[in-house]
Amino acid sequence: MVPSLQLHLLHRSYQVKKYKLNESLREGDLRDTIAPLIEIDRFKPKLGTESDTVVVAFKANSVAAATDLGAYLEWSAAGIEDVEVSDASDKDGKFHVYIELKRLPGLCQKILDIIEDIEHATDSQQWKFVGMDGQRNDLTLGQLNAKIIQDAKLYALPAESREWYMRMKNLTKY
Repeated sequence: MVPSLQLHLLHRSYQVKKYKLNESLREGDLRDTIAPLIEIDRFKPKLGTESDTVVVAFKANSVAAATDLGAYLEWSAAGIEDVEVSDASDKDGKFHVYIELKRLPGLCQKILDIIEDIEHATDSQQWKFVGMDGQRNDLTLGQLNAKIIQDAKLYALPAESREWYMRMKNLTKY
């Protein structure tokens, strides 16, 4: 190969292209666009079973806000299994962002950590959640622990057997 052609090809293969990379939201970018009410365990997971996977749903005012939140969560270090943004709005004109998390001990703290990350872009809000029972609750660790089932075996049981299972599980610790 001719040395000048070889040098030209080498130069072309190592040219650096400049892209504008916006992988993160700036503080307050999603202010007043994400509803402070999230839904937990009210949707079926895309990956895994309901007993192994928890779906947390956020509502955004626009498709752009939902897409931005979805992209932000996709790059999160919080251990999110999957993120999906709805293509169409619901009956209230809101766009949903669904995240899937493994149903494991520590799940409730993980949800709070994700909310803390989101508040970087939304600013502080009075967060609330609706669980399987349909009741609105303050988003606190105590309320989450009381309402969200973190044990896959417990989730798989009928509701009337869960209390008995927990008693037996606690007795095995003695």
